[in-house]
Amino acid sequence: MNTFKKLSAISMLIFLGCNIQDGDEPYEKKFVVFGNIQANLPMVDTLFVSRTASLDEEIDADELWIANANVKISSKDGNEIAHPVTGKPGRYLTRKDYVYRPGTKYNLTVEVDGKTLSAETTTPEKMEIGSINNSNYQCKEESIPVTYINTNNAKMTAVGLIATGTIDTVTYRSGECFTASFASYPLFKIDFNVEDYNTVRILTFAL
Repeated sequence: MNTFKKLSAISMLIFLGCNIQDGDEPYEKKFVVFGNIQANLPMVDTLFVSRTASLDEEIDADELWIANANVKISSKDGNEIAHPVTGKPGRYLTRKDYVYRPGTKYNLTVEVDGKTLSAETTTPEKMEIGSINNSNYQCKEESIPVTYINTNNAKMTAVGLIATGTIDTVTYRSGECFTASFASYPLFKIDFNVEDYNTVRILTFAL
């Protein structure tokens, strides 16, 4: 009898734990904001404001962009308005001569349809990028030196980065150690103070 009671209690717990809610929850529309800023530069990429759509909603993707949002970016230096981009609904930009400062906390506020979305970030103080010297690549039993390159060959101007010195050249070499895969011999190696940052976007350009 005691065994039956214990089994009954266990079965009840199992059934209670497996209670399935099969009712459809009502869909709630959400707003989505995406943007990024870079220190020592104006806002290069547009800030996006859009809304979500339910799975069964028949709507063109272009209709999801929000063109009437109020977008503000503030810091200790004051407030800056991100204005809508003409001809591109849902895209916003701050003025071209507004440069984001390094080591500065920025707050983003987006107001749309009576709702307010907010976020904050702090731009890095500085990023020190340099080529790794005296580096070698080990291929089987052969140790191949990796070329040191000049990384101090550009400066920031009002129109963006411009080259100020000689751009290094690289030499393409064939053979098992060089062309076997993407993990083969590197043309150069660089390093940066990654420990100072939580998120870093790296853009790699190749010819």
